[in-house]
Amino acid sequence: MKVLYISYWGLNDGLTQSSVLPHIRILSQMHEVSKIYFVTIERGAERMGSPELGPQVVHMVLRSKRLPVNFLEKVNDFWFFPRTLKAWISRYSIDLMVCRSSPAGALGAIINRRTGIPFIVESFEPHAEYMLDAKVWSRWGLKYFFQSRWEQRIVQKATGIITVSRHYKDKLKLDRSASIETFPCAVNVGQFEFDMGLRKAIRSKLGFENKLVGIYVGKFGDIYYDQTAFFIFKRAYDLLGEEFRLIVLSPVEKSIVLHALKKENFPIEKVFVDKVPHQEVPAYLSAADFAFSMVRPAPVRLYCSPIKDGEYWANGLPILSPEGVGEDSEIIVSENAGAVFREDLGDLDEAILKIKMLSAGDRKGHIRSVAAKYRSFDPLVGIYRGVFKEIQKSSLLESI
Repeated sequence: MKVLYISYWGLNDGLTQSSVLPHIRILSQMHEVSKIYFVTIERGAERMGSPELGPQVVHMVLRSKRLPVNFLEKVNDFWFFPRTLKAWISRYSIDLMVCRSSPAGALGAIINRRTGIPFIVESFEPHAEYMLDAKVWSRWGLKYFFQSRWEQRIVQKATGIITVSRHYKDKLKLDRSASIETFPCAVNVGQFEFDMGLRKAIRSKLGFENKLVGIYVGKFGDIYYDQTAFFIFKRAYDLLGEEFRLIVLSPVEKSIVLHALKKENFPIEKVFVDKVPHQEVPAYLSAADFAFSMVRPAPVRLYCSPIKDGEYWANGLPILSPEGVGEDSEIIVSENAGAVFREDLGDLDEAILKIKMLSAGDRKGHIRSVAAKYRSFDPLVGIYRGVFKEIQKSSLLESI
């Protein structure tokens, strides 16, 4: 079977490095797959490396044209990308498209309508509703209109759908009888393993020796807390006292992060802010005692699976998280792998004090087992094989 794998992110994007490339490697080792044409969408002038994915994998690039208006960029992408992908499907005799994320699934749905090539969508989430809830899109805007309708077509026409949360799987079952699986955003547990040597080195570099260190890795705004995140950081400082130190690793400009911290009167000398390559993140996690999850609560957040939570757990860090975030908030409570606070922040202080207690205990082994239990890549091969059988079954029925 020849597979065209479409990622909606660039090769150097953190999501590609942490979650897409492991899927490519797993697919390439399956006997059912003879070749993978791995497509990334590049949106900047950043230099790409050459991924070492083996002889079965060919990396191909779709380049998004930079235009003054974001909407025009999307129109241009969805006009030209399907044409290029359709040509590649014909040239390389593709048997199946695997689309990573709902926007990539939209491309798959467009091509399926034109060619009939079967497609599956993994990490399928209600992207249009996410963007609407974050007030990035308007309910009456064209982006929302098209993405929501492509998602409807995915539900109707995709051979296989893999959600990241069972909550969304349960919702989709009402509208779809064909295959739906759930596979949360998995992590390489070994890659994020706690390292005492790195802990000492990073703490020494930052001047955080013998301190209680919290870490946040991620963005601000949109589906994440914006200024509320900095209020939570300051509340942690108020409750945990002079021993508390904060690490923020974010693609957001350092000056913007520092300004937001100053706005909450957080002492800047007690925080380290930087943007680091994904491969350096485990060292900073090892330097921390607990982690912050800043996904903003909303009804649609039940359908997400923050990959950072898996990375935190893999390092043995308890997580301070809002309630209602995918299945993770439930896991935190059931496994005692952190502390959860309500959307109104009414019990935030209680959650912060619980995190302090968990950080003081010897719980790294238990919390790492949570990552292995809920965020391992092991079930993925079985899920792919189940979808491949669905494709074979459909092909047999069509030939009768």
